[in-house]
Amino acid sequence: MIDFFEQGIRHQDLFLWDAWSVQKDGVINLFTLSIPRADEKQRPISPDDRNSHQFSIFRFESIDNGITWKAKGIHRRPNPSCLYQSGNVWSGSVSYIDETLVETFTGIKADSAERPFIQSLFIAELDTEFGSKMPQCLVSSERDYEQILDAGYFLQPKQQLGSVEGEAGGCITAWRDPFVFSADDQTLIAFAAKSADAAPAIGLLQLTGEISDPRPQLLPPVILPDTRDFTQVEMPKIVFIDALGAYLMLCSTTDRQSECQPGSQVDSRLRLYVAQRVQGPWKSAGTRTSIIDGVDGLFGATILEVDEVASRLICIAPYTSSACEALSLSFAPRFFIDLTDVGVKQQIHAYFD
Repeated sequence: MIDFFEQGIRHQDLFLWDAWSVQKDGVINLFTLSIPRADEKQRPISPDDRNSHQFSIFRFESIDNGITWKAKGIHRRPNPSCLYQSGNVWSGSVSYIDETLVETFTGIKADSAERPFIQSLFIAELDTEFGSKMPQCLVSSERDYEQILDAGYFLQPKQQLGSVEGEAGGCITAWRDPFVFSADDQTLIAFAAKSADAAPAIGLLQLTGEISDPRPQLLPPVILPDTRDFTQVEMPKIVFIDALGAYLMLCSTTDRQSECQPGSQVDSRLRLYVAQRVQGPWKSAGTRTSIIDGVDGLFGATILEVDEVASRLICIAPYTSSACEALSLSFAPRFFIDLTDVGVKQQIHAYFD
């Protein structure tokens, strides 16, 4: 089995999508959702049918800033002993918080065939080998339903929560993709959500107390300036850039109207925003648009490194399922974003090696 990859990752046995990463002492660990390319009877699995299968979170490692990658194996699977992550695991993050390695991820409860996507946000401490202590459910769209609505967020009617048909026949309601980070001496989690008017938004959660005993507080949703252009925002990554004196947020958006749509009918984009405060207001990083040029067909990106010396972001992302068969749900080579373009150029342009 091939376990070494260069200039991207095309795994012979796995479909890969959504990316998050953590770096320490020159070693980058990359995490991604995965399913086998074929089922146990060796029948090919369609990328557009992957939600019908249980995912695993797979880990890769790089010691050369993402040029080459070594497969390290499965990091996390659904846990049948924990109700809110027994159905599946979806995307999340891994970060160092005060020298503690912290993981957040989306747990899925499958209530029934009609309601298989009930989403909750989890947190866990990891050891230096990425072994996990017992994850804790921070906020569940089902358990904490009323609290979520009171905090200014939207969820579909509780009896329809997690519907296989999405929200009123549209997209699956977003309560997922938690990204944990530090800002202004606070531990925060940004995640994919919807504001009270059902527009796509970034959710925000503040943690107090120890990671081993977190006390989560929902903050108001973060509104983006161009939500009229998409129906879902996903996979937020937020970093502070010293040279800009501001935060950047890299995220992915789609204009998906229905969960029945094949990927080829959905317009997917990588976008970049800038703000002085995490709570906003956020502006498009390009003076005309938030859409990043030069990365068509990529989705669910991660920031591998903030290279302040070269004034750039080093990023990597997988191709969507609408790419050609050779590339679909595999990783492109790393790409770069020039930080000096932020707030100056009409559109931020990404470039490759």
